[in-house]
Amino acid sequence: MPPTRQSADMTIEEKIAIFLASMDEQTAAAVLQQLEPEVMARLVTVIRDLGVVPGKIRDLVMQNCLREIHELGQAVFGDKKLASSLLVKAIGEKRASALLSDDNIRKEMPFVDLRMADPEEMANTFMKEQPIVTALVLRYLPANIASDVLRRFPGEYRKLVVMNLTTSNMVPSDDVIAAIEE
Repeated sequence: MPPTRQSADMTIEEKIAIFLASMDEQTAAAVLQQLEPEVMARLVTVIRDLGVVPGKIRDLVMQNCLREIHELGQAVFGDKKLASSLLVKAIGEKRASALLSDDNIRKEMPFVDLRMADPEEMANTFMKEQPIVTALVLRYLPANIASDVLRRFPGEYRKLVVMNLTTSNMVPSDDVIAAIEE
């Protein structure tokens, strides 16, 4: 790519090539590894022919990329396949398999299934429980989800749950957590 070329005149492959060339090699290789072989081959060819890209052009390409990511609402997609792949690369297949077993995930992250539940439904369900049980479950949820559920409770119940959240230092056993999850 000639150094005088503007980012608006570049192909998408050239922009991606600049983006990849701006990363450390291990990260860029991990990104390339996720692509279809034809796409990977095209990008490697473009990277090979890239030459010197002025900092101004590189910065513009990076800003555009970040702007597009931001416009997507900073959404990312994670799933079991991605988690497994990342973990295998990080610690090896044997250790990753043991760590990713459903029993280990449940022990490490109790109530993980509730993270995707509707806050209104959770609030309605929790209203049937003792405030201490509700407080225990909310303690395991991310703050934004717990607060969303908490604000849906009527005043007196919310007050009791908050009191339990702030005063109880009880660390329940795995059996208790499992029973509550059931």
